[in-house]
Amino acid sequence: MARRKSASPTAKPNPADQRSAQRFTLLLRAGKLVTPAGEFLCLLRDVSNGGLKVRLFHPLALDGPVALEKADGERLALEPVWQEGDLAGLRFVDGPLPLPRLLEESGAFPKRTIRLRLGRACPVMLHEGDRGLPASLCDLSQHGAALQCGQRLAVGALVELAGLPPGALEGRVRWRRGDRYGLVFTQSFRLDALARLAAQLQGLEQFADAEELAARVNH
Repeated sequence: MARRKSASPTAKPNPADQRSAQRFTLLLRAGKLVTPAGEFLCLLRDVSNGGLKVRLFHPLALDGPVALEKADGERLALEPVWQEGDLAGLRFVDGPLPLPRLLEESGAFPKRTIRLRLGRACPVMLHEGDRGLPASLCDLSQHGAALQCGQRLAVGALVELAGLPPGALEGRVRWRRGDRYGLVFTQSFRLDALARLAAQLQGLEQFADAEELAARVNH
């Protein structure tokens, strides 16, 4: 993380220098934007105590209330200021925030992998051996997913998740809570592949060719 240089102590201060003194350039840290349309990945660029700049992975109109969910689970309310191409500038609704609060991510919850909760039903098919089981996808991360399934799955079982644009995804059942299950993928998603898949599942992006997205998955 590189901090921009501020004016020397003997120089006459000016507003531009004062803004620079409170602005950090992040080396493309991943973040999650929560909007009325759903939850979407972004990359955090410049951040200051007054707001931040993000880069989006896909078209997303930021024309309503937005929140940034940090890796520690804290949500910060934002309002859009400008948007140009895949870049957008947003201002903190509650006024300037201390930079350590933004950068250290030491909130009430431990830092965790970013998960995108899907607000609409996403039907999929699970294959466990010879069984084909209908299920609903609840959330996604680079390394796994949560889903609901009416049939009992054993913790540790190897399953195949079908019905998504990348093709079949293989994973193991990590945990079970009632009819809800957590999977750990045997092959992780790249961040941009996950971002675009989540956008498609939430109705914001379509792919003409499923192979385009499948090529973005790490092997």
